Amino acid sequence: MNEVVKHKKIVTFDLDDVLIDSRHAVHEAYRMAGVEMPKDAWGKPAREWLLDKVGPERYEDVHRTKSYAYEETLRRYGVSLVGRTCVSALALRDINVVVVTSASLSSTLVALDFLGLGHDIAGIINVGPIYRSKADAIESLERASDWSVACHVDDMPVEDMDTPVVKFVNNYTILMEMIERHL
Repeated sequence: MNEVVKHKKIVTFDLDDVLIDSRHAVHEAYRMAGVEMPKDAWGKPAREWLLDKVGPERYEDVHRTKSYAYEETLRRYGVSLVGRTCVSALALRDINVVVVTSASLSSTLVALDFLGLGHDIAGIINVGPIYRSKADAIESLERASDWSVACHVDDMPVEDMDTPVVKFVNNYTILMEMIERHL
């Protein structure tokens, strides 16, 4: 991905609660897999909570079943947010858009397909073994490019980040104006 982003502008978007509201779809997909997702697990990779809940012998099967169910539950319960429209507008201006998420790669691809954004995304970074947090992932992108800005929800710690962070608002005009200030 470094060749894609080098010497270009980058805007990173969080997937959940910025591009899509998939909370109900995710919870329902886990229910279909036989697991009640704890409320405090939202935004965390499954390996941080599911392994303890179902044990190592069931983890892969439960997660796979949830992943299969997710496509169906997303069609029923997923809601596109205005961040999705911003991604398309930025892509038309040849600005790289990178999705930074704690979701699994398979779930991320299902969500991007649901949103119709497959061709508008320059890259996906899944927080996990390589990055400790979304902030770490964004900072690595910043080092790989000449410029970046992040659009994320309020719960992302940003105190030590050099990257400008735009707090998500569900209003296209206001959100684009905030992003434009950093372009």
